[in-house]
Amino acid sequence: MKTLLKWLSLLALLALAACSGKSAPLTVTDADNGKAVTLTAGQTLIVRLASNPTTGYEWQLQAADAAVIKPVGEAGFTPAPAPTGMVGTGGIAEWRFEAVGEGTTTLTLSYQRPWEQNATPEQTFTLTVTVKP
Repeated sequence: MKTLLKWLSLLALLALAACSGKSAPLTVTDADNGKAVTLTAGQTLIVRLASNPTTGYEWQLQAADAAVIKPVGEAGFTPAPAPTGMVGTGGIAEWRFEAVGEGTTTLTLSYQRPWEQNATPEQTFTLTVTVKP
């Protein structure tokens, strides 16, 4: 009887988790530049872009409606595998956003040196994000 109750409890927990309505995170990359995506409220958007901070360049958030998506934490960086002792290698910058409200916004990130405020960005990444309830 105890075993049956344990299994029923486990099934109930799994069913509750499945019904929570939270969608899996959506990951976009450089290949998605200029495209559009649709998220559900509460869903996480992960933006992964090639980067090499040793050059002084970094991805900077330029635009996004905070009522639609908001950044979660600080941007991260994962270096690409490199031979021991090699310096100056690139990797992947990662931004996370949470879909917080219904609507559409254009997410814009620019790849530039932070101290060169008036310089044209080396690259720009844009993504049209629509959030549905």
